Amino acid sequence: MDPSTLDFFLNESVNVNLLNFIQNLIVAMIMCLIVKFVYMKFSTSLSNKREFSKNFVILGLTTCIVITIVKSSLALSLGLVGALSIVRFRAAIKEPEELVYLFLVIAIGLGAGAGQIEIVIVGSLTTLLIVVIFYRADFKSRRIENETFHISISLKNNLINALLKEGK
Repeated sequence: MDPSTLDFFLNESVNVNLLNFIQNLIVAMIMCLIVKFVYMKFSTSLSNKREFSKNFVILGLTTCIVITIVKSSLALSLGLVGALSIVRFRAAIKEPEELVYLFLVIAIGLGAGAGQIEIVIVGSLTTLLIVVIFYRADFKSRRIENETFHISISLKNNLINALLKEGK
């Protein structure tokens, strides 16, 4: 590799349009807040939802900032890989649903940091709509199962009461 190409990769400066960066941060923040609301409302997680969802906005914004800085610099991206190999995200994820929401928030941060605002908005809202639809469908099926269970118990109790009255 010739010295000018090597110099380009090692000393490349990152030029970020401040207005676009602020716009990307705002979109990431709003989308992460929407994810937080959906998680709080529709999650079936048994752990403390409020404490866990506090991290969504911070994680999304941090990912957006990192991707904005790293996206056009080979040296910075290699440095990020090195840093991530040392620092590990040590969170006790108890349920797969929590991990899915974290991936969604990271995807929002990645997309916003890369300037893909339309994809972030459409993809996130579509994903959250599917979450709500699945929750509603599952809720209806659980309600039908509960009603069937209660009807079954009610019929058994009526039968027992009828048999006891006949036995008197």
